[in-house]
Amino acid sequence: MNFKFKTVIHNLKSKFKHEFVSDKKQLYFCNIMKNKYNVYENIGFLNYGCSIKKYLFYNRKEDQDEEFKGSFKNGTMNGLKIWKYNNISSQKDTYNNISSHKNTYNNISSHKNTYNNVSSHKNTYNNISSHKDTYNKYYYALFNNNIFNQKKLYIFFMAICLALNKFLNTQEENNENNNSLKKKKKKKIMNSHFFGLSNETASCCGIMAYMGNRDASKILIDGIEILQNRGYDSCGMSTISNKNVLKTTKYASNTTCDAIEKLKSNYLNSHKNDHIGIAHTRWATHGCKTDENAHPHVDYGERISIVHNGIIENYREIKTFLLKNNIPFKSNTDTEVVANLIGYFLDKKQSFQDAVLSAITQLEGTWSFCIIHKNHPDEMVLASNGSPLHIGFKDDEIFIASEHTALFMFTNEYISLKNGEILSISKDKINDLKLLKKVENIPEIAIQKTPHPYPHWTIKEIHEQSATLSKSLNNGGRFSSGDHLVKLGGLDPYIQDLNKIENLVLVGCGTSYYAALFAKYLMNYLNCFNTVQVMDPIDFNISVIPKEKEGVIFISQSGETRDVIKACKLAEDLNVRKLSVVNSVGSTIANMTGRGVYLNAGREVGVASTKCFTSEVSVLTLIALWFFQHKKNNQSSNKATSLINSLHRLPLYTGVTIKSCENTCKTLSEKFKIQNRC
Repeated sequence: MNFKFKTVIHNLKSKFKHEFVSDKKQLYFCNIMKNKYNVYENIGFLNYGCSIKKYLFYNRKEDQDEEFKGSFKNGTMNGLKIWKYNNISSQKDTYNNISSHKNTYNNISSHKNTYNNVSSHKNTYNNISSHKDTYNKYYYALFNNNIFNQKKLYIFFMAICLALNKFLNTQEENNENNNSLKKKKKKKIMNSHFFGLSNETASCCGIMAYMGNRDASKILIDGIEILQNRGYDSCGMSTISNKNVLKTTKYASNTTCDAIEKLKSNYLNSHKNDHIGIAHTRWATHGCKTDENAHPHVDYGERISIVHNGIIENYREIKTFLLKNNIPFKSNTDTEVVANLIGYFLDKKQSFQDAVLSAITQLEGTWSFCIIHKNHPDEMVLASNGSPLHIGFKDDEIFIASEHTALFMFTNEYISLKNGEILSISKDKINDLKLLKKVENIPEIAIQKTPHPYPHWTIKEIHEQSATLSKSLNNGGRFSSGDHLVKLGGLDPYIQDLNKIENLVLVGCGTSYYAALFAKYLMNYLNCFNTVQVMDPIDFNISVIPKEKEGVIFISQSGETRDVIKACKLAEDLNVRKLSVVNSVGSTIANMTGRGVYLNAGREVGVASTKCFTSEVSVLTLIALWFFQHKKNNQSSNKATSLINSLHRLPLYTGVTIKSCENTCKTLSEKFKIQNRC
């Protein structure tokens, strides 16, 4: 199972005949370890990066590419490979002059006061951004989330700004549609990581996949039932039979039937005794709630099936290209566009893995993919970019899920795909993969499929709040006995660094945002910091981050909220002190921050948060007290003592209050249920 790693951009240019990729001004960089090539090749493993369409391709021999300008030394590639594309990188003299101006870069980066003044003056910013010529010079360097790496800023920023500015000036003379192109770019930059995060909402979808010797359909059903906590309006599954027949069944919920219940009633007719399959639960993002728009999606040749979490931002232009090539569509989703793009490359005689790779190089947005091919019944291709995907192992079985909690009933060992990774996986490569990736253990959790003895999950989780608050306080274990001090194991090792924070930003979405508002009030009451801000992650950008003694707390129940992850990445790139408050152990945000406090609230199934909200409030109160007691030796304050005593009583008082209000809430609900608004 070997990827035939090629210089894909040249292949794409010839296959698309410049109709599709000609508008993508891309630089390609290669930076890989030659001595790791064989390991990756043996298990079909491929890394790619996404900064300004930056991709890494593995070449068996250095001399396979005439444009290669680096040399291997001590097992690593020494030098930068810039692909020649539309005369951007062919300006060798210009590039060398740019990269050699180290002194100029140092002068620019050292003008911190000037930069601060510019970024803080809104009117000045508006004047700058309105100048089209200046604007074009900086667009390509600023729009991408991953490019803002301070350690390598001078070579990327200056080379890309000036080289692409020259290219745009050339295009202005030759392209009569240049004005519309600039408008499109302006829209992108104003939603970029540099000036402000994209306002896209995270999609609530669940992926489950299986490869092994058991009946795949039964395992897939069990998995997507666990993932119901993500919410859904449709679901479906695809499996491959022993005779290499690809079968897909999918349904959307309606007023009379639930999608999962309908799938459970019908899946045995088509999928029984198949040993490989993928399944999905979906909230509609592109395309309305219909059976056709439900996942999985198959390509027009019915060869591959794909499930997808995330959003493909450029799906319209890809779909336009495919329609021009007479490729039909059955749905209105961005995911079917990906399926048909893979099918397009399969028709160009590319292998399964190469077709997936070629398709992914054309995508912009976020995704986690799980893809199967009817002629490859022992193989599955996975990809992740901004959306999580976890792989569990047990003997010769493989389980894949978008949440590791869905793997718990099958195995306790798993690995996670990192951003920018593609993996071609089969049962006989499990041991190789374990050697390459860090194996994690799934924490023991109680998975319940029904809200019994309560009629609904939300009611059940409301009544659980007394117990979950106690767990958030670790049954009193987060207080030291006798001295009224808060002890937080996720923060205590970092006291010296975190104690430097004087200007704090709290970042969260929805419920977490409101918990942060309470924390701001409490932190101001305790006078923990000079300034405290609360922000939605789409408003979190470089201009709002305090310029000194700064710190950020990222709050997310799942630890996978996409907009919060983007904000966390920005803080990481800018070397800002960060910590997190999350419920899901080992989640993306927890791993990115490396320090923080877990809620320990247990799995929350109801889409409307209840127990996790109150747990967030209690944990943020602990964090406020923790900072307070380490600021100016405030341990003996009456404020802190009073709050700690209140936290001790909180679980009991919460349980009593919920019980006493139960009948009143039922009476009020009868009045409110007939109202259209408050």
